[in-house]
Amino acid sequence: MIAAVHGVALGGGFELAISCDLLVAGQDAWFALPELGVGVIPNTALARMPQLVGRRKTLELMLTRDRLSAADAEALGLVTQLVPAGSEIEAALQLTERIHSGTTPSALAVAKRALNHHHPIDWERVRTSLHEVDRAEWNEGLKSFTERKPFNHEKFWVDGKK
Repeated sequence: MIAAVHGVALGGGFELAISCDLLVAGQDAWFALPELGVGVIPNTALARMPQLVGRRKTLELMLTRDRLSAADAEALGLVTQLVPAGSEIEAALQLTERIHSGTTPSALAVAKRALNHHHPIDWERVRTSLHEVDRAEWNEGLKSFTERKPFNHEKFWVDGKK
């Protein structure tokens, strides 16, 4: 699968993009993982990002929630092809054609399976990690997100539970 990112890829959009095999991004694209800022976790990023950029960079991007430019994402290896803004889909289709015209379906499938075998992800753990976040934090964070209001995370630290 090839992702074509034009503009902003936040949270789940970023996670969907890094779940693809290859990622084509326009030069004006940017990425971020804001989930911790509203009391939830970017569970797919927790699984995928360490293999792509390493544990520390993953942690930094999740904890700071900083924006990552397309150029910086390419330098980290998240973006496999940086193209002029507006040409992302065309570039992704050209990449698809290069792949399709240069191999057979069986060889492609075996190569992808072998790569996944050597670098497995425990997807069951990814799914269950969502249930480990405190429900009150999760509910309030999602409510503030959907209502577009600031999330008061300080009160959860004051309770002394963490």
